[in-house]
Amino acid sequence: SFTISDIDINESISILASNNATGCLTSFDFNAPDCNCPNVNAPLNIGDVQICEGDAIPALNVSVGAGETVDWYDAPIGGNLLLSGSTGYIPTSAGTYYAETIEINSGCISTNRTAVTLVITPLPSLIDFQTDCSFDLLSYSLSLTISNADNIATGAGDATNNGGELFTVSNIDINNNNISVLASDTSTGCSDTFDFNAPDCDCPGLNTPVSDGDLVICEGEVIPALAVTVSAG
Repeated sequence: SFTISDIDINESISILASNNATGCLTSFDFNAPDCNCPNVNAPLNIGDVQICEGDAIPALNVSVGAGETVDWYDAPIGGNLLLSGSTGYIPTSAGTYYAETIEINSGCISTNRTAVTLVITPLPSLIDFQTDCSFDLLSYSLSLTISNADNIATGAGDATNNGGELFTVSNIDINNNNISVLASDTSTGCSDTFDFNAPDCDCPGLNTPVSDGDLVICEGEVIPALAVTVSAG
């Protein structure tokens, strides 16, 4: 049994076999085998990932066949190697990342890379708000402008979505000194909570009515109305 190793892949060879005892010789010719890389499948994307702003960034994952592993890049062709030899990669920011299959024994790679995307969705953001007392000073309302939200919920008052990022919480009992409003985006599942203090709806200081003048009449005359003057409203 004989072995010839480290033959250049581009070389076909001839072998001369001899028997030293008899002096007989024979020549054998061999063509180089096809040692080109086999077709290597690109990784299978387990699923793109969407998270809310502030959430911990999870791993992006792909799957490959037995005897294969994955390298991660920041571009579909070329680019920078981000992680070698892992089916999972935890990025540092939102974006699209590219997974390439590597056959472990041969080092052969997939022709294409698989794109896996991380989306980070912004939380609802409070842009502006205003509190207003009711005319009877027994309740108050809260007007809100909130971006990235299509719904609000609160344990006090009546919540209304007015459209265009405008929301109202009305009929809040004046004895409820503060309320929390949960704003959410039903399409993304992202939410945030905002706290508000009640306005001062105590009676304001009122001026004493100003007399329009005392009246003196004679006995038997029709008694006129006494009058005072107050401020508008």
